[in-house]
Amino acid sequence: VKSDAAVYSTGPRHASVLDESTRIAGRATRYERNLRDTERFVSEIRDELPEVRFTVLRPAPIFGPTVANPLSRYLRMRVVPTLLGFDPRLQMLHEDDAVDAFIHAAHTPMAGTFNLAGDGVLYLSRMLRIGRRLPQPLPAPQLKRARQLIASLGGPRLASHTANLLRYGRYLDTTRMASVFGFEPRHTTRRAVEEALAR
Repeated sequence: VKSDAAVYSTGPRHASVLDESTRIAGRATRYERNLRDTERFVSEIRDELPEVRFTVLRPAPIFGPTVANPLSRYLRMRVVPTLLGFDPRLQMLHEDDAVDAFIHAAHTPMAGTFNLAGDGVLYLSRMLRIGRRLPQPLPAPQLKRARQLIASLGGPRLASHTANLLRYGRYLDTTRMASVFGFEPRHTTRRAVEEALAR
């Protein structure tokens, strides 16, 4: 079952490192609530069908040279509006590793919930320097208007959970991914960023 690391939400009072046992609570966007409902539904089915192995995967944002999701398109802009005073820690999962993880799940059934992310973490400012993008720090009201203008001109429209991610960041503990699920991404977060922003 594909879930998303966004299920944890993000905010100033969230744990600095999130593992699969982290209590999921607090305010959530619509997308994050949908993820929680999906995982709750899987949990209920698991109780009714103990003979079936349910694997729930929570990938970090999927990044790479051909991905065209809103976050990827936003970070590929030559000038990237950012929130003044914030420099979030981010992890990425390379697009090839995302595919490999789901193939691994299909061929190696393993009951449980697993975070997925490339090794390492980067601050947003560092990520933009690697990709030779120019950050444009703005106060919150001006940032909101800038993003609205970008969307109105055909640029990426960031959902609330993505905007929050670019404010507070998220750092996943992927210990169980390797030790229990038996999967190790071939690309680090940095490599995913280098390939995605080299276009």
